[in-house]
Formats: sequence, structure tokens, C-alpha cells
Amino acid sequence: MPLIYCRFMAAEPAPVHRVQILPVR
Repeated sequence: MPLIYCRFMAAEPAPVHRVQILPVR
């Protein structure tokens, strides 16, 4: 889901969000 990944990055580019998106996938 690249859409959510891009959206989260734009909302708040943080390392914590990145890790949270990985498991959600």
C-alpha cells in the first residue's frame, strides 16, 4: 500500500511511523 506509506510520510516523517506501517502491511 504505497498510498498509505506516502500519506504517513507527508503527515509526519518519523522512524516510528515507518515501523508501524511495516507490520500493518
